Amino acid sequence: VVFSWDRLSSSQRTAISSGASATVGQQRTDYLRGDRSNESKMRLRSGVLGDIINSGVVYKGAPFNLKYDADYTTFHNALRDRAGAVYAGANDGMLHAFSAESGEELFAYIPSFVVPDLYLLTLPDYKHHSYVDATPVVDEAKVGDEWKTVLVGGAGAGGQGVYALDVTDPSKFGADNLIWEF
Repeated sequence: VVFSWDRLSSSQRTAISSGASATVGQQRTDYLRGDRSNESKMRLRSGVLGDIINSGVVYKGAPFNLKYDADYTTFHNALRDRAGAVYAGANDGMLHAFSAESGEELFAYIPSFVVPDLYLLTLPDYKHHSYVDATPVVDEAKVGDEWKTVLVGGAGAGGQGVYALDVTDPSKFGADNLIWEF
């Protein structure tokens, strides 16, 4: 789902509000989305992107034409001009995807297993905590009967959890792009 207060589940709202009112929970959600208007009440940041410490940065452009499968050849031909994207896990609880050409953020993904600790990022006395700092791996894979570009990432030192995302078209990433999460 879109990470906004009105789209979060009841348990996600409770986790983000931890020890505070729903109003503060909504302000924390906005803060985590990059809103800086309430930083005077929360942790002051030098920027809205979390630190990328342990995660490597991974580039993925057009698929390679190395597979000997008719379906793969069709997949490759359809995406041979796909714009490149750069992926990195960050300690703001998100995997970030950026346009390799412009640097513009294409999307950010928050695994459900980090949501219970996201509120810690907003606390004025925040102490560094790892969230999503595993280096993602991106490659083509046949999922069911269809070829896709799949990103697999994880929490790294941030906890226990892995996820797989369909990043075949990172400019159109949405809720349907989650393949699985454990």
